Amino acid sequence: MTQPSSAELHAERAEKNFREHQQRIQAATSRTLAWLLIVQWPAGIAVALFVSPHTWRGTESIVHTHVWAAFFLGFLLSSLPAYLAWRAPTSATTHHVVAVAQMLWSALLIHLTGGRIETHFHVFGSLAVLAFYRDWRVLTSAVVIVAADHFIRGIWWPVSVFGVLLDSQYRWIEHAAWVLFESFFLVQACRRSVTEMRGIAEQQALLEVTNVRIEQEVAERTVDLKRAHQAAMAADQVKSDFLANMSHEIRTPMNSILGFAELLDSPDRSPEDVRDYVATIRRNGQHLLTIINDILDISKIEAGMLEVETLPTSVAGVISEVIELLHVRASEKGLLLCAEYKTPVPESVSTDPVRLRQILMNLVGNAVKFTEKGNVTVVCEVIERGGAKKLAISVCDTGIGLSREQKARLFRAFTQADVSTTRQYGGSGLGLTISKRLAHKLGGDIEVDSAVGEGSTFRVLLSPPDLATTTMIDPTTAAATTGASQQQDPQAETLLAATDNIRAAKILVADDGADNRRLILAYLRKGPFEIETAENGAVAVDKWKSSVAAESPYDIILLDMQMPVLDGYEAAGQLRALNCSAAVVALTAHAMTGARERCLDAGCDDFLSKPVRRSALLAKLNEVLADRKLQPQD
Repeated sequence: MTQPSSAELHAERAEKNFREHQQRIQAATSRTLAWLLIVQWPAGIAVALFVSPHTWRGTESIVHTHVWAAFFLGFLLSSLPAYLAWRAPTSATTHHVVAVAQMLWSALLIHLTGGRIETHFHVFGSLAVLAFYRDWRVLTSAVVIVAADHFIRGIWWPVSVFGVLLDSQYRWIEHAAWVLFESFFLVQACRRSVTEMRGIAEQQALLEVTNVRIEQEVAERTVDLKRAHQAAMAADQVKSDFLANMSHEIRTPMNSILGFAELLDSPDRSPEDVRDYVATIRRNGQHLLTIINDILDISKIEAGMLEVETLPTSVAGVISEVIELLHVRASEKGLLLCAEYKTPVPESVSTDPVRLRQILMNLVGNAVKFTEKGNVTVVCEVIERGGAKKLAISVCDTGIGLSREQKARLFRAFTQADVSTTRQYGGSGLGLTISKRLAHKLGGDIEVDSAVGEGSTFRVLLSPPDLATTTMIDPTTAAATTGASQQQDPQAETLLAATDNIRAAKILVADDGADNRRLILAYLRKGPFEIETAENGAVAVDKWKSSVAAESPYDIILLDMQMPVLDGYEAAGQLRALNCSAAVVALTAHAMTGARERCLDAGCDDFLSKPVRRSALLAKLNEVLADRKLQPQD
């Protein structure tokens, strides 16, 4: 529906204001005249009783024969108009009835006073009061009644109107002329008053329309400010979540690096331990370097300082290199990682090989991370899109897939598909954002097609300037499928906490990071502890129940707060609900403001932040066990 314009709205409001003002005046005038009519009835009776019998004509006193009829006529002239004036004060019919009745009252009073000239002033006064209606048509009705009364009575009963038996038959014209003379000015006053009322209505309407417009603008600005505030709060929360996850992602490998580096200084280390510790440090250091590089890249992109080069690049060579770098990780999970060429592909195109490799490393790495079984395939082809040829490199997996909501926020900076504390998959959450921005820098884009439980396809679309002129190679020549090589990580040796037959304390270590669990085991293996591990909060709760059922409950539970399935906060709450007697110590990579308080509020007894040193852990255990009268031995 079309909204009215400002001019239409102004005219509508002006007319409405004028009608309301006019009706208020008419209602007040009708009620004033109603009181006048009511007062005139007893006044007319008094005149009939005390004045009419003594009216003079010369020196002779004459008593009128119609004096007593005035009682009933006055009642009729006052009752009906007064009733209408109270019940329908703004009706045009009421106004004309009141005007006629008032002028007939003038005629009656003139009659009752024997046509005294002084009583004729009642006519002019009545006209003035009727002008309060500000309606010249009401005055017209009044003038017609006065003229008709003077004409009829002036010819057939002049004594009742002029106070004489015989008079000129045209005298009524003189009286009517004076009435018309007054009415002319009253009509002009009414018209001018109506004009002023319309002017007032126009000004009021202008103010109202202006106020409405201002209120609408204020309301719109308020909504905009509210949305901006909500967006700012949401952005702030997103960045807070991002920083919290970054803290976890950085501190988790840092914990392993520092912890195993400390173990390397241990005098009782074996050659096998040294190799294991070094491999763990190298693996976590590489993971930490990837996170730092992501943070640096997104910072450069946000600042507009990221530059790309244009060099001759072998697309098949970049794809083969990416597959070679990631095939070990894929084979560890039993996944087939391969390349497929559906069409002839360019032997070389002008692009940035480093950034293209970075994009594919992110996409293929994510595909391997989020795929538990099946395969990851890199499909390269040349397609038609929008009337132009494009180089399409698709990364297809048979993994967990994405929901519509996750796809909507997939490429936003500082957001992740899963930002909860039960995240099963680590990572900075910046890889896809960086890849999208890099694709734009290379003159292309990234598309995604995914469904929950059905896998995902991320497609990189590039438009190299020399795509149409470069040499194309056959798919068979370009095809390269990586073999599935097996590489097993060194198995962690079984470490028992107790060094003799005395059990000083029973400890449960709950952490989703295998390296972190091994690190804690290595820290505590010389102490008189019986240690068990759990890979998430749900397993920790189940193991506590089992230990209670076996009448061998844990003394201490070291609980990581960010784990899949059931995070540490929920696990601590469930343990407390089970009346857990063990000391629950939060051991978490979250070190943001309020992290300690949140852990304690969730039900933990104490708090340690990662990376944790062996001396700090043993000191905390000594402190906790001292409170429980269990003294460990180092």
